[in-house]
Amino acid sequence: MMVWMRMVRSGDDSPSSDPRMGRAHPAGGQEAVDALLRDRIVMVGDLDDASAARIVAQLMVLERADPAAELSLYVNSDDGSAAAALSVHDTIQYLSCPVATLCVGQARGVASLLLAAGTAGRRAALPSSRIVLRRASGSHDALGSEVETAAREIAGLRRTVAEAYARHCGRQLEEVEHDLERGLMLTAHQAVEWGLIDQVLEKPPRPWAGIISGMP
Repeated sequence: MMVWMRMVRSGDDSPSSDPRMGRAHPAGGQEAVDALLRDRIVMVGDLDDASAARIVAQLMVLERADPAAELSLYVNSDDGSAAAALSVHDTIQYLSCPVATLCVGQARGVASLLLAAGTAGRRAALPSSRIVLRRASGSHDALGSEVETAAREIAGLRRTVAEAYARHCGRQLEEVEHDLERGLMLTAHQAVEWGLIDQVLEKPPRPWAGIISGMP
């Protein structure tokens, strides 16, 4: 077990090699992160290229450690880059092991796509979670002829994101695009109705109970 933990944490002390997710470190610091990783839980915060690269690396290493065992993705994110989110989304689809997703606070913008991307039947949110669907954003410091290229790239990313929502949630593409455009806000129970998740959890299901009680 310590072999793959070293693989996840390998590198120097720069932010790019720090295995912690997003811009804010989870409560409890590195010990809490390590405890979660040992239990095959990956935390997702705000999404940028660096945090997405860390999440992808952790997912890959955890699957390599046990290709049949379930992974869990805990999402508490205020949005991020569409390209970064899609890299994590595609990795989730690539993995051979089942991936459970759980919203533990908020999943706004493209972060909500990761919530929907989990294995069917294993996508959940805590009761007070807030989920917001909104049009994927892109940031480009483009000048002159680059503006048109950047606009096409952003349009392509938005289309890819919308198609992924439609596929995971069983919705028509036109309906998805409409809801993304208007910034649809969902409670946990409304997210079930929309098809984004499968259930609202007030207590951990039995396979998770040992993980929660065993935390330091």
